[in-house]
This record gives sequence, structure tokens and C-alpha cells, in this order.
Amino acid sequence: MFVPTSLWEHIFLVGMEESVPQWLIVIENTLVAPFLAEATFIGSMGNIPFAGMRTYRRFFNSLELEDEAKEGIAWRNAARLFKLDEDALTSV
Repeated sequence: MFVPTSLWEHIFLVGMEESVPQWLIVIENTLVAPFLAEATFIGSMGNIPFAGMRTYRRFFNSLELEDEAKEGIAWRNAARLFKLDEDALTSV
């Protein structure tokens, strides 16, 4: 079953940044996503992680960190997600 992007954006509060605090959007996304993943496991599983990505990226970019620190966080998270050897990546 196709789930329109607009529905996911509504559920994940995309575009609500001016009326809802960013931290609350991130918490809401974190709490809602697992339940939706379970409920739609057979259906549109691929839509869920990307629905909240725009909000997460805005939040991540708003952190008062140097660009180098943000890059380190991003690639380390990706390495852990894909179960890559972080030490091997840092020695390149």
C-alpha cells in the first residue's frame, strides 16, 4: 500500500518548526517512529526513516558544534549503523 509523503510529514511534524520547539519534534519523532515501523512492517517500511530525516538534519545542524565535530558524529553513527570497523575507517 502506498503511503503519501504528506501523511508521513504530518505525523512527523515536518514544517511545524515555527510553532513547535525543535527538541520536541525530535522527541516526538523518536517516540512515534518505532510504533509506526511495527504497524507498517509489511507495507512501506522504507518511508519511515526518511520521513523524519529533514527534521533531524535541521536539529543536527542547529547544534552549536564545529563542522568537524558534526562530521565525526555523522560518520561514526553511519559506521555503527552499517557495522563497519571504526578504527579501520580512521586510519585511512
